[in-house]
Amino acid sequence: MLPTRTVEISPRADVTLRLFCFPYAGGSPYAFRSWPAACPPEVDVYPVHLPGRGRRFAEPSHTRLDALLDDLSRDLQEAVDRPFVLFGHSLGAIVAFELARRFAREGIPPSCLIVSGRQAPQHAHTGPYRHLLPDDELVRSMRTLNGMPAAVAADAAVMEVMLPILRADIGMSETYVHKPGSPLTCPIVVFGGVQDANVGREKLLGWRDHTRGAFRLQLFPGGHFFLHEAEAAVVRAVITDLLPILSAQRRAGSTPVRTLSPSRL
Repeated sequence: MLPTRTVEISPRADVTLRLFCFPYAGGSPYAFRSWPAACPPEVDVYPVHLPGRGRRFAEPSHTRLDALLDDLSRDLQEAVDRPFVLFGHSLGAIVAFELARRFAREGIPPSCLIVSGRQAPQHAHTGPYRHLLPDDELVRSMRTLNGMPAAVAADAAVMEVMLPILRADIGMSETYVHKPGSPLTCPIVVFGGVQDANVGREKLLGWRDHTRGAFRLQLFPGGHFFLHEAEAAVVRAVITDLLPILSAQRRAGSTPVRTLSPSRL
């Protein structure tokens, strides 16, 4: 287990590919609860535990994206000793993208980056800052996006815990500023919701500027939270993008395992 318990590394010898999943603002590993059973047996799915939720509930949530990235890139070093794929939805897409860039600079690029429900990094946030809204308006905005069940919004005890986490996450997302750099070499796959009015096709297509590798865009029925509205289809699409990586490893006859230097652990 990693010291801060971001993920637990599987002891299984037959794991040839790791899939790290980063949730949306206010989200938790529970968002990916159905994924492990659906994926091929050679793939281990790791829903990442961000501070302030899951088994890291006692830790304060990050309010700065750079600090969160420092935390995650340090903690995940042990887990990138073999081929890995990063998946993130909304805020999680930017987290996955920036982690992919960091790992690529260190010579340990992902095999694929899958980003979901997020405009390309060069498209800055426009419109009002939701993380500055009063509590009731922030909850109403999430309900409009279909991102918060009515029962949760009506539970004062739950909201007392959830709102600070949600506000911190949305703040990281809305204040993100893209810094140009070298494109990735791995494929980038982009998912979007047909009815997501805030993240249209043109903003999704901008992701192709961030890779020298293959690019694919796929749209799903639903709004911003199509991740849940079309969950089965999303998981099938993810598996479709994992299969060529697994096939290449089978043809090679073994899984490349990296020996990480002590400075990276």
